[in-house]
Amino acid sequence: MSKETHDELLSLAAERYKYAIDEDLEDRERYDEDIRFGLDIDGYQWDKQVRDVREKDTPARPCITVNKLTEKIDMVEGEFRQLQPETKVRAVDSNADPKIADILAGIIKHIKYDSNARSAYNSSHVSVLYGGRGAWRFDIVDDEYDPFIRNIRVNRIPNVLSVAFEPDTKNLDKSDANYVFVTEMLAEKEFKTQYPEVNLNSWPADSSWDGWKTKDGYRVAEYWWKDKIQKTYLRVDRLIDGLPTTITIEEKDIKKDDKKIEEKKADSVQVKWCKMIAGQILDGPYDWPTKELPIFMQVGKEVNIGGKPYTRGMVRFSKSPQQLYNYWVTCSTETVALAPKSPYMLTSEMLGPHKEQWDQAHLKNYYYILYESDPNQPGATPRREPPPQLSTAIAGEIARHEHDIMSTMGIYREHVGEEKGDKSGKAILALQKQGNIGTYAYTDNFQIILTYSDRALINLIPHVYDTERIIRIIGEDGKEVAVPINARPGAPHITATLEGLEDKYKATPRENISEYLNDLRVGTYDVVVTVGPSYTTQRQEASAMLMELVKIMPPAMAVNIIDIVVEVLDLPHAQKLMGRIKKMIPPDIRGLDEGEEPPQQQQDPRLMIEIQKLLIEDKDLRRKEWETQAKVMKTMAEADAINRDQTLQELSLLVQEIKERMMGGQQPAQGPQGTPTAQEPPQGAMQ
Repeated sequence: MSKETHDELLSLAAERYKYAIDEDLEDRERYDEDIRFGLDIDGYQWDKQVRDVREKDTPARPCITVNKLTEKIDMVEGEFRQLQPETKVRAVDSNADPKIADILAGIIKHIKYDSNARSAYNSSHVSVLYGGRGAWRFDIVDDEYDPFIRNIRVNRIPNVLSVAFEPDTKNLDKSDANYVFVTEMLAEKEFKTQYPEVNLNSWPADSSWDGWKTKDGYRVAEYWWKDKIQKTYLRVDRLIDGLPTTITIEEKDIKKDDKKIEEKKADSVQVKWCKMIAGQILDGPYDWPTKELPIFMQVGKEVNIGGKPYTRGMVRFSKSPQQLYNYWVTCSTETVALAPKSPYMLTSEMLGPHKEQWDQAHLKNYYYILYESDPNQPGATPRREPPPQLSTAIAGEIARHEHDIMSTMGIYREHVGEEKGDKSGKAILALQKQGNIGTYAYTDNFQIILTYSDRALINLIPHVYDTERIIRIIGEDGKEVAVPINARPGAPHITATLEGLEDKYKATPRENISEYLNDLRVGTYDVVVTVGPSYTTQRQEASAMLMELVKIMPPAMAVNIIDIVVEVLDLPHAQKLMGRIKKMIPPDIRGLDEGEEPPQQQQDPRLMIEIQKLLIEDKDLRRKEWETQAKVMKTMAEADAINRDQTLQELSLLVQEIKERMMGGQQPAQGPQGTPTAQEPPQGAMQ
C-alpha cells in the first residue's frame, strides 16, 4: 500500500469514527446509565446528592435499596432462554439443490454448536433488556487439528459500547451500514506486550485522534468498511442436465459452451478489514469474502426522533419509580427503627423487691415476671405500650410505586408467579402470555437480527468450507452426521463415508453446474428463521391444555384422546400404560402402528342365524331386497350397540382411573362389589 493510500485510509477512518461516536453519544450515555442503574452499580439507584446528604448526616441516615427491576428482567431473560431458534435453508436459483440446502442447514447448526453461539445470543439479549442494545460477531479461525482448513465461529461482544456503526443506517439490522468499528482500550504495559514494534512516542497530536489515547490506555480498533466496485454480469444460455437454461452469472464464471445473450455492469461492494491505532495500521487491509459486515447489533425498542434512532430496554422508564420505592422503603424503616421502644407502664411500688428481674426482662425469656400490688392503685397491673404502627400513607406510597415499576416494565405480579387465589394451569399460562405481549418486541427484534446474521452465514460458508473435506453436521433430529463436501466422486475416503449416508445428504454432480459431490460453491440459498418455545415448554403447555380438556369432556369422548394425554405427561410406567390404552382404542380412531395388522371383523353367531332366517323367510328376494337389507342393518346395529355400550363402560372406568392418577396422584378407591379396580382391569377389556 502506498503512503498516500495509507494516509487517506487512516484519515477517513478517524473522521468516520469521530462522526459515529458523536452522533451516537447521547444514546450511549443513556445505555450506560441504564446498565448501572439496573444493576445498582455504586449505589446508582439513589441520587448522588441525596445520598451524600443522608450519609453525611449525624448520625448517618440509611439509603436502603430494594432492587425490584432484576426479577422482572430475569423473568423475560428466562423466557428467552427457553426459546429455540430454528434456521431452515431453501434453494433460490436453478443452480441450487434442495439436498445442499439440508447440508447447509446442518452446517449452520454445527457451527453454532461448536461456537457456543447460544452464549453470544444470550449475552446480547441481556444487554438489550437492560440498556437497549447488544451485539455478536463472526470470526474465521484455523481448524484446531488442521491449520490448512478454516472454520467459522459465532463469538460474543461483551461490551456493546465497543461497537460503533455508521449512524446514518436506515435498516434495523444495520445491513445498509458502510462501516463499523470494534475497539478496545489496552493499558500501556499490555499494549507494548502485544505490539512491541509500535513507537508510542510518535503518537499523532492531530485533534482528529482525540480519545484514542486516554488515562486508561491506547485504543486499538478493528475497522470494517465497504468499498464500492463494479462487476460485469452476463445472461447466458447453458445446457444444464441436458436442457437449455437461461441463467445469470458473473463474467469470470463464463464457460466456453455458454451462449451470451446480454451483458450488464452493476454496482457491488467489497468488504475490507484492518486493525489500526491512531495514525498507524497494525494489520491489513484484507478482503472479507462476502458483502455483509460480520458484526451484528441487536436493539430493543427503537424510536426515531429528528432523524436519530433512540433505543431503550426495560430499565429506561422504571428508574424514577424505583428511586421513589427505595426512598419510601427507607422512610418506613427509619420510622419503625427510630420510634421509641414499647415500655412497660408501672409504679415504683409495683417493682418492690423484683427490680432486678424487671431490669433483665428484655434480655431473658422469663416464664413469669413478679410484681407487687400498689395500695394507691388497687387492681392496677403493669401494662405495656402498643408497638409503633407503620404509617398507612407510607405503606400506600410503597405499594403505589411498586405498581409503577411493574407498569413501566410491562411485567406484573402474576407474570412472575405471584398469583392470588386458586387458579388453573390454563389461567396461569394465559396471564403469563399476556405479560409476554409487552416484551415481545425484544424477541421479535432478535429474530430480525438473527435472520440477517444467518443469511450472512449462509453466504460465508461456501467461501470458508471451500475445499474437499468431510465435515460433521447436525441433522433435524439433532444427531451428528459425517458428510463429504466439494468431493471428487470415486475418491476412496469419500466412497467409504458415503456408505450408509442418507440420500438427502448426497447431492450428485450435475452437468454444467458442478463436477463435485455436495458442492457448496454453486447455487444461491436463503434462510428462514423462526424463534419459538422449546420442546419442553411446548410439552408443558400441551399437557395443561389437555388436562383442562379431559376435565370437561364426557368419559365416552375422553377415551378417544386419552392416549395423547398420557403421551405428553411425564408419568411413571407411561410406556406400559400407553400399551394398554392403545389396545382398547379402536384402530380407526388412533390409527394403526407400524407393522400392526388391521383387526379381523368377528361376527356374532347369533347375528348370523338371524340373518339366515331373514333370507330364508323372504321368498321374493328381488321384490323385497330393500326390506331385507334394512332388517339386516337394523339387527347388526342393535348387536353392535350392545357390544359398544359394554366397551364404553369398561373404557370409562379406565379413563376415571387415569384422571385420578394425573390429577393428584391418589390411588383409586375400591368400587362396589364387582367393579374392577385400577390394579386389576376388567376381564376382557384388553382383548
